[in-house]
Amino acid sequence: MRLNGWRRPWIVSFVMWTLAVQALAYATWPTTDSILPDEVYARMPRSTKWGLRDAGEPDPLVPKEGPIIDIETHRVRFLGGVSDDKMTTTVNAYSAALREALRAKRFRDAQQWFAVWAVPAVTLYLAGWAVGWVRRGFNGRN
Repeated sequence: MRLNGWRRPWIVSFVMWTLAVQALAYATWPTTDSILPDEVYARMPRSTKWGLRDAGEPDPLVPKEGPIIDIETHRVRFLGGVSDDKMTTTVNAYSAALREALRAKRFRDAQQWFAVWAVPAVTLYLAGWAVGWVRRGFNGRN
């Protein structure tokens, strides 16, 4: 296939567009810091959330303040009096829910960036093809 005058500018603009979209996608790629605690709590089993201070329905008889634990860049405060076994179970559930939320957010982000990249590129190519087709019609070539 020979590259004619219409395809060359499209290829150059396509390459530049690809680089720009990749740079923007990389700069905004979701990390664990971009996941809100509520997104994590929503993915945790109910039985593992009760010991977290901000996760829902704490027992009114349990002291409100407990230890703060860092879980993959998230600072999570537990209620007072939570046993070490329950705390370990909750930390593991929080970590798994955080990774699941991050995976879901990255998948949605990748889909959106793919659409941002592909739709303009295909539209520009089709517009160039249409203009060339019309122009060839006026010149008497098919």
